[in-house]
Amino acid sequence: MLKNNKILQMIGSALSSYIILLTISIKENRIIVENRMFILLLLTLFIYMVIRYNKKNENIEEKNKRLKVITCIISVFFAVMYIIGELTNSGFDTVKVILSKKIILYSIVKVIWISYVMKNLLQILYVGIETKKDLDIKEKDTKLNRCIEKILKNDIKGFILRSLILIVLWIPYLLILYPGVTSWDTNQSLLQGYGITPYRNLHPVIHTFIISNINKFAHNLTGSYQSGIALNALIQIIVTSMMFSFIVGYMKNLNICKKIRIIGFIFIGLYPVIGHFSVIVWKDIVFNLLIVLSSLVIIEILKEKNIKNLKLNILWIILLYFMMLYKNNGIYIEVLSSIVILTYLIFNNRKNIIRVAIILILPVILYLTTTNVIFKQLKILGPTPGEAMGIPIQGIARNIKINGEDFTPEEKEQIGYFFDFEKVKELYNPRLSDNMKNMIAHKLEDKSNIIKIVKLYIRMLRRYPLDTIQAFFSNTEGYYYINTDMHGVTTNVYNSPLESDRIAVLERKPKILRIDNINEIMQNIYTGKTPILSIFINIPFLVWSYIIMIGYLIYRKRYLDIIPFIPLAVLVLTAIASPVSGEQRYILAILYGYPLFLGITLNKNYILKGNKDEEK
Repeated sequence: MLKNNKILQMIGSALSSYIILLTISIKENRIIVENRMFILLLLTLFIYMVIRYNKKNENIEEKNKRLKVITCIISVFFAVMYIIGELTNSGFDTVKVILSKKIILYSIVKVIWISYVMKNLLQILYVGIETKKDLDIKEKDTKLNRCIEKILKNDIKGFILRSLILIVLWIPYLLILYPGVTSWDTNQSLLQGYGITPYRNLHPVIHTFIISNINKFAHNLTGSYQSGIALNALIQIIVTSMMFSFIVGYMKNLNICKKIRIIGFIFIGLYPVIGHFSVIVWKDIVFNLLIVLSSLVIIEILKEKNIKNLKLNILWIILLYFMMLYKNNGIYIEVLSSIVILTYLIFNNRKNIIRVAIILILPVILYLTTTNVIFKQLKILGPTPGEAMGIPIQGIARNIKINGEDFTPEEKEQIGYFFDFEKVKELYNPRLSDNMKNMIAHKLEDKSNIIKIVKLYIRMLRRYPLDTIQAFFSNTEGYYYINTDMHGVTTNVYNSPLESDRIAVLERKPKILRIDNINEIMQNIYTGKTPILSIFINIPFLVWSYIIMIGYLIYRKRYLDIIPFIPLAVLVLTAIASPVSGEQRYILAILYGYPLFLGITLNKNYILKGNKDEEK
């Protein structure tokens, strides 16, 4: 531990900066020292200031073990995941994992120093939040302040005003990207909706039904298929603006301070990614907003104020039901959230537990009845087999490519039943399981083969533990490694399924301003090349932000306040099990809900009944 000495602290800061900036080449098995002197000096100065400030901060005392333990756990976890991501990107994603003494020493040293710097940062942050003054101060009665108050007010007028403002801010995206943005998923849904391919609940039936009928209506009315896409995009703008408007209005009910609500609303309206997503005809847009709204339902249930309001109860049930219908992993979010809430109520407050159980369980029953009974009667196929098998499939595929020559004859026979070894070596992508999943999808129609795949995966895990685990880290790196290479999002429009059952790009027809490089502009934001704007769509940044928020709530013993975070946490876990590493649309809820949950964390007045802070 550094003593409170300026020279030692400066030396320690310089050493920390130097170590943090080191990289390693797995293939060459050597540590690389890059010539980045300016960055080194800036980082040294920053770390020095952090350490000095932390030492001087009288609020961080030796007695405050709770703060030290929580920040230490988060810091070590972050550092370990950072080094795993770095090693993955340095070559472990494509070569056999061999942990040389050099790699082990490099990893340990870097984890220690990153943890040390991160711990100091978190302690300053947590104490700063804890001791900050109330952000809501008395304001002068000016025309501007009265106007802002009307916009933020949680009533019907405020709701309409906010919705209209967001619509006005997002309409230009539609006019520039006219007739809107679609994807491969959109095209597949429309193929089903137009009867060209059979309905399958891989792309949620409710979304397919809605967008295909809107498309047919506009197509029949105007004779233009593109007008159908445009109408879908316009309706989505209106729906999402209303959902965001409700969320911002509800923040006032939680006593979240006015400044945070203003900044949050401005962020929602002006952040290009949110505006762009509003015109992408995707199931994920509405689904992720429904997840944020489900967190508000959890808050309402725990606050108990409206628990006996029958109309609201029915609305909550419908919302939770639609969340599950809009995407299949919604069932996991609902079930796990329900288990946590009911467990809490059993041990703390059984007063309304029967009513709450009905509100939480009835949507699940309705969903299971819809998907397992009604859909079968309508001859609607279920999701493709193996959709949730990405982790074991990738683990086996990686071992085929790297360790296939060492397989026993029995292993070659058992694995060869599912996989073509030569095709695996050619098509295996460490960050995308679709290639492997599609290769064996027909085999997984037989559910007994799913069990065989799991058994083979366990066998690979026992025989080649490092390589099998590395397959998992490679396929999920986009969710935890802060320096990950992010994906772009398409800005294309796809061909009418009435003309062809294959995807073909159509010419875009902007209505106001033709921006030829619009695709490049948006891609730069999504892939991390645009300063500041790229930060908030960087998935690991968002995930770690939420971990830090939850850590602060644990530090303050606000355990009950953590429960509304559960839908987002489960969403991240389901994304980790998904076929793609770092797919932004899978977890948009952590972006959409950022102002809300940041406000919950920062606001001293936000206290759910039963929190420790409430007792003080």
